[in-house]
This record gives sequence, C-alpha cells and structure tokens, in this order.
Amino acid sequence: FFEYKKIITYGLPLIVLLIGSFFLNQSDKFIVLNFFGLKEVAFYTIGYQVGSILNTVNQSLTNTLVPIIYKCLKKTPAKALPLINRYLLLYTLFIIVTLIILFFSAKNLIPFLYGVEYTDSIYVVVFISIAFGLNGIYILTNFIMDYYKYNILKVKLIYLSACVNVIISIIFIDSFGILAPAIGTVMAYLILSILSQYYGRIILNGQCK
Repeated sequence: FFEYKKIITYGLPLIVLLIGSFFLNQSDKFIVLNFFGLKEVAFYTIGYQVGSILNTVNQSLTNTLVPIIYKCLKKTPAKALPLINRYLLLYTLFIIVTLIILFFSAKNLIPFLYGVEYTDSIYVVVFISIAFGLNGIYILTNFIMDYYKYNILKVKLIYLSACVNVIISIIFIDSFGILAPAIGTVMAYLILSILSQYYGRIILNGQCK
C-alpha cells in the first residue's frame, strides 16, 4: 500500500503538470483560432513554425545537461548553482546570436517560401523565438526542482504562467492584433523562468545547509 501511495503522490502531480504544460503551449493558438480569421491564423502559424526551431535546441539542451547537473546535485549541491549559472550565461549568448540569425534569415526565407504577403510574420518569429529562449532558461533552472521532486511547486508555476499567457493575450488583442498571443507567450515564459530560478535557489540553499 505504501508503494502505491508513493507512486500516486509522485505521479499524479506529473499528470496534472503535463496537462498544464499542454495548456501553456497551446493557449496562444487557441486564442488565435477563436479571435482571428483564417488569414491571421496562417500568418501566426508560419511565424510560430519558424520560431519554434529553438524548441529543438531546448530538447538537445535537456538531453545533454541532465546527467551533468544531476551528478553535480548528487555529489556537490553547493557547486550546482554556479554550474547552472555558467550554462545560463552561455545559453543566453547563444539565444541572442540565434535570434539575430533567425531574424535576418526569416526576413528573406518567409517571402520566398510562403509569399510576400506573409513577410510581417517575421515579428511573430521574433516573439516566439524569445519565448522558446526563455523556456530554455526555465529548463535549466527547473533541473533543481526536478531533482528534488518539487512537483507540486512546478504545477503551480506552470498553471500560473498559462493563466498569464491567456490574460495578457486577450488584453493586448485590441492594441497589438495577431502579435498579442505571441507577446502573451513571451510574458508567460518570462515569469516561469524568473520564478523557477528564484525557487531553485531557495531549494538548493535549503539542501546545502
């Protein structure tokens, strides 16, 4: 019975977390589909597809760094935060360079592949790329919560960020049009990355005492 209870206690928040992550990732598309016409949907979809290139980078980042950071957390927790901060600095520099390359590449690539009428979707590319860059920062700082199994805290942060995404997107629709969901996505991941880093420091400091 104890083992089943342990599995449920650990696994149930992860299921809720997956649902929240889906909500966070898809809420901007839901708003685009319900507040805009087909042309704007196509406009946003093209920008999102190009910007999501950074998501592939994030997956590679996770696969590469998980064993390194977990090993550090297991043997020398006090050194984990400086290690993560070094990777954060390198990743941030990488994101800045990638954004510049993506912007100038997409500026020529989008009109060539999809037509001149979709040229302005480059701005969606920029915001979505920033959002995925911030998601990469969240992934790095989230390793601490993952390792020490703070699943309930992760659930709260994900759902808070998802709500921020929806609220900001809807509020900004009149002012920014189709860019509003992209702005909402950026703000959601910004809050998620900041809070993840904040609580990660608290958790790690507690483990080092």
